[in-house]
Amino acid sequence: VTQYWLDHYFSDPQYYRIDDRPAVFIWSPDNIRRDLGGSENAAKLYAMSQEMARAAGYKGIYFAAMFGHHNEHGSAMLADEGYRGTTSYHGFGPLISQLGRRFPFAAVVEYGPTLWREETERNAGRMDYFPVVDTGWASEPWHGPGAMTITGRTPELLGKLCAEARRFVDARGSNRIVLGPWNEWGEGSYIEPYTEYGFDDLAAVRKAFCEPGSYPPNLIPADIGRGRRARSSARR
Repeated sequence: VTQYWLDHYFSDPQYYRIDDRPAVFIWSPDNIRRDLGGSENAAKLYAMSQEMARAAGYKGIYFAAMFGHHNEHGSAMLADEGYRGTTSYHGFGPLISQLGRRFPFAAVVEYGPTLWREETERNAGRMDYFPVVDTGWASEPWHGPGAMTITGRTPELLGKLCAEARRFVDARGSNRIVLGPWNEWGEGSYIEPYTEYGFDDLAAVRKAFCEPGSYPPNLIPADIGRGRRARSSARR
């Protein structure tokens, strides 16, 4: 797998790097640990990957864990295995135990800074922590009426959460957050332009993280006469 990364991805100038190292975010460190028979064997695997990257002319690989760092033991184990950073797919997990399986997005906004602070403190001295800005959750398309649902998400609330995340990292001399998901439609977690709010979510993200300026207009195909009929005619 590492050789495939080297052959196909790391050399791309657009490939994301942290500390001048190609970044690889591992979804489930637990699965790698399980498949290899334990943490010690996992550490050997990551060390092998680092050696291959250095032999190919890189400073190494920046491994970040998506899960497994939510307690002291897990955090220490990841650091020992060779991870340098952590983040999460979502940050609202602890709210479920407090509020049940249905709660407002305003609660996610309120809780975000507390989560980021706790995770930063837990990983301090071991790994970096990248705050996660949630884009919502409402998975009824997949799980039906019993789905876990976060209600009342608006571009204004998303923008507020983004602004909180920026203040959080600015205060710590960092400039990295995780934002997403972008288009998990079945999970109700998205900011890609959509019917209800159009480009407003992206405008809120831009306002929080970008300098003011003159940006191109937001357009969809229909705005320039490229609706369904136009595409059909073009094919003929």
